[in-house]
Amino acid sequence: MVKRIGLILIVGLLAGAATLSAAVIPVAAQDPTPMETSEDDLMTVCRDAVEGMAVLTADLRMPDHLLVENPAKTAEDFDVNAYFDVLDHLTVEEGYFLDYVYQVDFMGGYPVLYVLPEGETPFATIADYGRAVGDGEEPDYLDRIMTNDTAEGYVQLVVLDVMAEQFYLHWHAGYNDSRIICDEETLDTLLTSDNDFGQPLPEDVQTQARDLDVAPTVTLDDNTAQVRVLLFTKWGGFYEVWFTISRDYPRAVYDWESEALVPYDCGVMF
Repeated sequence: MVKRIGLILIVGLLAGAATLSAAVIPVAAQDPTPMETSEDDLMTVCRDAVEGMAVLTADLRMPDHLLVENPAKTAEDFDVNAYFDVLDHLTVEEGYFLDYVYQVDFMGGYPVLYVLPEGETPFATIADYGRAVGDGEEPDYLDRIMTNDTAEGYVQLVVLDVMAEQFYLHWHAGYNDSRIICDEETLDTLLTSDNDFGQPLPEDVQTQARDLDVAPTVTLDDNTAQVRVLLFTKWGGFYEVWFTISRDYPRAVYDWESEALVPYDCGVMF
């Protein structure tokens, strides 16, 4: 029942999917205007967003109270609204708030983000969330995330989509490790850092990876923004991924596509 964008992405990539279902990612309605954003500026925005998101969750410890049947989140647990201190081109739609419940099953544990109108009581547990959703189509929290219709905003939206549920991951949920490579410096750090997790990156993988185009791009027309990023996962390697996002709100659903560029697998199985 639960839809996890990041984990769906990693599973789809490992399966070699060429075209995958997209998250519903609405943006504020704006008149189409040309945007002039340099490649260096977009790389900086991307790097700051990825590193900022990672810092927010890097030192989190798994709370024991979440690793029980139908766990209830507490006020002391991580607040996902801290993301907007980093992603400064994004906001939750006025009149709504962002929160999450925690899912534990035989495959592991992971957060499930959602939005509700302000004034409504947050869901206490994943069971409460499930009863609210019922048999209908599960809503996506990204439906209520707004951008300011800039190239920077669309890059940050993609970073949020990839990384927002990458905290408090338990057991098999650890496969959700997809990370966007934003510039040459980040790629070099990845390739040269000591790797004590699984098999090291082979020399041929490192050589091929250094030839990849790391720069994120945003291509705009009157109706859509297409964001292209380079993505790395320890369970698949390097992928080129294109996200197509409507510039109107509310938006139609678009697909996103991926292409495997340099295969790699760390060899670890949870």
